[in-house]
Amino acid sequence: MDTDYKFILLHKIFELIHKIVLYVLIAFLAYMAYLTVDSLAGKTTIANVFIQYFAGKGNYGLPWILALFLFIWATLEKQFRKNKTIYFQARIKELETRIDSKRSSSDLSPNGDTKPEDAHL
Repeated sequence: MDTDYKFILLHKIFELIHKIVLYVLIAFLAYMAYLTVDSLAGKTTIANVFIQYFAGKGNYGLPWILALFLFIWATLEKQFRKNKTIYFQARIKELETRIDSKRSSSDLSPNGDTKPEDAHL
């Protein structure tokens, strides 16, 4: 019983530390944003040019922002899928050989890419 109490106490302490660090980080980032706005207030900078371009009457910047967002999303999604393929590859091989021990490999790379000599087909 004493060990359970110590574990729960330790767990709660680390949860508290995690929350403190999170809120301190959020406060720090908010303060940095405040300092950024404060230092640029009333000054004409290159930031004004970008803000006027993206917030213009024609919304010229909206398609660029959307395109950038979609590009980042697609790149991260592709990397996520490759990482999942690598993660599950060993398990899939083990299950396949358990079903059929004479099964041969397709010689794909661990991340699922086709062999370079087969890519031209």
